[in-house]
Amino acid sequence: GVRMTLVPEWSQTPRGANSALYALELEAAGAPAARRPVSLAVVLDTSGSMHGNKIKNGRAALVRVLEHLQPGDQVSVVTFDTAAEVVVEAHEVGSADHDYVAAVQKIDVGGGTCIDCGLRTARTVLADAPARNQRRLLLISDGKPTVGQGDTDVLGAQVVELLGADVVTSVLGVGRAVNAKLLARLANDGSGIYQFVRNSSALDTALAKESADLGAAVATGVTIDLETAYGAKVDGPSQLTMAQLRPGTPRRFLVRVSVPENWSGDLLTARARWTTDSGPGTLSIRSSVQRGLAGVRSWAVTVEDARARNSEAMTLALGAAADGRRDEAVAALGSRLEALPPLLASAPDWVRRDMGAEQREMIRIRDIVRVEAPTSVEVRGNYLYQQFRFNNIDNGNPAQVTPVVLENPYDDLE
Repeated sequence: GVRMTLVPEWSQTPRGANSALYALELEAAGAPAARRPVSLAVVLDTSGSMHGNKIKNGRAALVRVLEHLQPGDQVSVVTFDTAAEVVVEAHEVGSADHDYVAAVQKIDVGGGTCIDCGLRTARTVLADAPARNQRRLLLISDGKPTVGQGDTDVLGAQVVELLGADVVTSVLGVGRAVNAKLLARLANDGSGIYQFVRNSSALDTALAKESADLGAAVATGVTIDLETAYGAKVDGPSQLTMAQLRPGTPRRFLVRVSVPENWSGDLLTARARWTTDSGPGTLSIRSSVQRGLAGVRSWAVTVEDARARNSEAMTLALGAAADGRRDEAVAALGSRLEALPPLLASAPDWVRRDMGAEQREMIRIRDIVRVEAPTSVEVRGNYLYQQFRFNNIDNGNPAQVTPVVLENPYDDLE
């Protein structure tokens, strides 16, 4: 029921390297069971930061979600600002769609942002779902908690608790200024998917993907034990877990292992175990990477690692700049900018193109955070964008004036 791959960055780890990097991926390989009916709670952020096109897109998503459900499915709507409210009680699709749409159109923005209020209320709503139904929560928000619990780890633990109650959490990030780091974390911990919805034209694609993800899980209770030999150590947790694997939703991890002075044989072994309808399953895969001078590099693994490090550096820098710690912000970006040229020197053209774009973005951010603090931050995919407030744009520093270029002039840009 599960396919697992373990790809090393190098076929032979270069001599002198003190660590080895691997990409570990699991995906559902078996056929899913028949789709069970769904009880879906849509949790919509109606705080003040959702004004304008964000709330318009949120309301549109609530209406269009009906098109992706089936007869027998249930849907409910929870809104939250400083508190949460059940706007539409759970009902079967088709039985009261007119009342549903009418209630959705009346939704407007309010005050603060209490994400944990919305999650807790949705859990109560889904607790009454029929036993045969899948339980799904779809959070629509820009991810900026200002009221109640705002700690990422605590909110992550909350969706893990939901998962323990058989509730899978997916997230739609709406608008341009989105805290994608938090929203992606909630979807990942909730065993769902995170998607960024920049404008109304992207809604249908996002909802179609979410609908396709409603296939029953192929494997549940997935655990991966990472075992090392010859004194090597995993940089991070040695056990990875996920509640379930569903068709079309592979899970990928970057695993870094410290490299001992000398070894021969298998350095890293990944042992997965899970449960399917037909019983338990297990699978082991191991790396036989050796030290050497003529190794072949998997640039896809290298780039994935570099993008993660670049995104982390940019997020840290913008957070530091927002708190007035400009020197720390510049230093965080400087360390990554110093690491990129040696990497790009031997890289193929596609890597230089992709990493070059991120390099230019980091240089631009570095130049801006020296003089201005960001008012909002958005991580979209592997790239990070930001908006800045300029108290005095006519001060001779052209780096502060950054025009926004739309891919489509008809895009709804908040």
